[in-house]
Amino acid sequence: MCGCTHIKEENCGIKKALEEGKIKETRYLNYIKIYEDLKDKEEHKW
Repeated sequence: MCGCTHIKEENCGIKKALEEGKIKETRYLNYIKIYEDLKDKEEHKW
């Protein structure tokens, strides 16, 4: 695991690919939504 969530980190290859148009913005935004949903679910698990 690389330890990069692809959201806040600098020098992220995913965010660079997004800026270069190699990854569609909608795909990245969907990733962020899924990540946040899972994070929220984990925090409220107990």
